[in-house]
Order: sequence, then C-alpha cells, then structure tokens
Amino acid sequence: QRRSSSRVSVEAPAPSRTQRVANLLDTLTTGLGTADANVAAVLADLRAEGEQDMELLLADVVMRLGQDSDVVVLLRSITQSALFAACFQIRKVLPDLPLTKDTGGPEGWSIHIRVAPDVVVVRHVRRDSALATSPPAEQFAFDWALTITYSRRHPTLRFQSAGLRTLALHFHESTSAAFRTKMKQMFCGGNIILA
Repeated sequence: QRRSSSRVSVEAPAPSRTQRVANLLDTLTTGLGTADANVAAVLADLRAEGEQDMELLLADVVMRLGQDSDVVVLLRSITQSALFAACFQIRKVLPDLPLTKDTGGPEGWSIHIRVAPDVVVVRHVRRDSALATSPPAEQFAFDWALTITYSRRHPTLRFQSAGLRTLALHFHESTSAAFRTKMKQMFCGGNIILA
C-alpha cells in the first residue's frame, strides 16, 4: 500500500527595509573582517526597531558610523547615485547613442563586492535597453560595468581607481543589419573602455 505524503511550504515574510539594511551592514562588516563597536550598536538598534523611512535610516547610519567608516564608504559605492557619473560619461563618449532606459529584472543591475587582503573591489554591472518607443529595427541593449577599487593599505578604505567599460551588445531579432553594424562600430564590438 502506497502512502501519499503532502508537503506544505511556508514562505517566510520578506524582510523589512530596515532588516535588509541591517543584513547588508552585517554582511559588509563580516566581509571586511572588522569588528566595530559602532556597527554592532547600530545593528542592534536596527534589529530592535520597526520599519523606518529609508532615507532617514541611512542618514542615521552614516551619522552614527562616521563619514570615513569603511562600511559607509562601501554603502555609498553601492547606491544608484554612484552610477550617475558613469551614465554621464557613457553619453559623453558616445554622443550618438540612441536614448536608452534601465533594464528591469535580474540582468538589469547587479553589484558584486570582492574583498581581498589589499583591496576592495565594487563592480556594478548594468544593462541598458532601447526605449520601447524606438522602432523595431533599432531595438538593442548593452551591458556595461563600473568598477571601483579601494585600497585597504591605510587605516580606512581609500579610493584607488575606477573604470568604466561596455561588456556586450544585444540585439532583438527585428533589429536591422544596418543598425547592428552601426552599434557594433560605435561600441567597438561591445568592448569599449569608456573611462
């Protein structure tokens, strides 16, 4: 006789924004290998408090940890505002680039942080796509990366370098051959160093 079994899956509620900030601070501190009493106090307060306004929450974290805190330096480098100069540079180097927009979904924007003994590297990988109003013959997307490197050879993280480059071009099946050629030439095949 065969017994049937049933599985019940219960999804945990999504963490609040305050909890996500606490988790991020914890992950950054652990990744840096630093034990900071200020960070520990902030984490304890965040976990004890309820949902807060994100802007006020982050301003409080910055004020309590200090402008030069390694965690604050990394927090600043993983926000969307870190990308503004990169977006401006792309338009400056490629003035004939058709208007594009952020691409949603998992390939739209990812952030990778690598902590090494001497450096911390923050890499934003983004995909921008042609506007929906662009003609079908001009539908394309391109991937680009902003890489920010900080030196760990000082008491606090110090900016070392930044680089901006395109990674790949993507075309819709309706994209014309002439437009594909134009974009490939503009982007040097999808591998142009922008800064």
